[in-house]
Amino acid sequence: MNIFYILHVILILFVISIPLLPLRMVKKFYLLPLVFPAIWAIFGRCPMNDLHQTESTSGFVHEHLRYIFPNISTDEANNVCYGFVIGTFLLSLYRLHGTKKRK
Repeated sequence: MNIFYILHVILILFVISIPLLPLRMVKKFYLLPLVFPAIWAIFGRCPMNDLHQTESTSGFVHEHLRYIFPNISTDEANNVCYGFVIGTFLLSLYRLHGTKKRK
């Protein structure tokens, strides 16, 4: 197993877990999920995919989603990625603004 593969998994798990972090850490990292779509747009795909060689060219998340959904297309897998990015950002915002003390 490649070290970049492990880093890819850790990065994904970290981004998904941002809303679950303590509030002081959420304040530091809540914008991080928005960086990834910009990187994907600049490079045309996730550059981490190129650092660890995969058996197919469909992408890291698509390979793993095929175990759960065998007929999922690459576009649908990309939509799942975008959904998690937006959801993580929105949950982080809710934590930041929804937990303010009300007078």
